[in-house]
Amino acid sequence: MTNTSLDLSNKVPAGHVSIIRRVVQTAARLNLKSFIVGAQARDLILQYCYRISVLRATTDFDFAFAAETWSEFIALRDLLVAENEFRRDARKEHRLVDKQDQASVDLIPFGPETDAIGPGVMVSAMVRYNSNYNGDFDMAQSRLVELYRGVTETLNGHLRNH
Repeated sequence: MTNTSLDLSNKVPAGHVSIIRRVVQTAARLNLKSFIVGAQARDLILQYCYRISVLRATTDFDFAFAAETWSEFIALRDLLVAENEFRRDARKEHRLVDKQDQASVDLIPFGPETDAIGPGVMVSAMVRYNSNYNGDFDMAQSRLVELYRGVTETLNGHLRNH
């Protein structure tokens, strides 16, 4: 079997590795599969796999994870705060801030219950936009930003009511 994984070993800054490790390991403890999405995923691949400089590198992290229920999302968020040097953002229910370097970490659940209000739609839309990419980067980016804003507003409203 051929390994097609991109090798990021010993290339990613220690602060990034620390954030990724804490989120992924905490999600795994709760039996939640997770992965990085968004600009950070793009930047890691471009910079550390292909050695392409990123002009406007992002400092935040977006993690998508499979969650069957909202209580799984809340359990992950609360465990990250209780045990992993994150604090909750005062304005956004799905956002944490790393206490060590102040990087934002957005938790984006997708699954049967969470898809009902939209976050899983964002992940699906990102895949759809990337697979149908027509070369108009600015248009694709603005659509994703618009979609992300709508999803996060909906997510924040839903979480405030639970």
